[in-house]
Amino acid sequence: FWTGDNIPMASSTDLMAWRDGPSVYRNGYPAWSRDWLSGVQGETFNFPWAPDVSFFANQYHLYSSFSAKFGDNISCITHLTTSDIASGEWEDHGPVICTEGNERYNAIDAEVGLEQDGKAFLAFGSFWDGILAFELTETGERAAGSELTRLAWARGP
Repeated sequence: FWTGDNIPMASSTDLMAWRDGPSVYRNGYPAWSRDWLSGVQGETFNFPWAPDVSFFANQYHLYSSFSAKFGDNISCITHLTTSDIASGEWEDHGPVICTEGNERYNAIDAEVGLEQDGKAFLAFGSFWDGILAFELTETGERAAGSELTRLAWARGP
């Protein structure tokens, strides 16, 4: 999976020869994204980017970034699941976190981390206040009451 129109996909059995597979959004982007973008003046959205795929709780979970404006922190991280990657059939669960431009972090660059017991966390961010994380449920949604934890940041001048 990689950044591009509809989140393209390819597979390989030897990591040398690659075969194109079905794009994640081959039937178009979800309604929630159109509704979300319609409220952003001067939006420049082209396609979802930075996909991350993890397997936990008997499902494949794909998280990717939707950004309304390049270089701004008006973004959402969306969540999709499937039990069979090869089928190309993904269920869109909508965003797990969004930023509206007034936060000190950006909802981009998702990465799932799993503890030994299988508990999942979503790390994300960049610029502003750095990299943050929160706990996920077994279904891959943000756990109720899960606070944002800052994992890393750069000191300002």
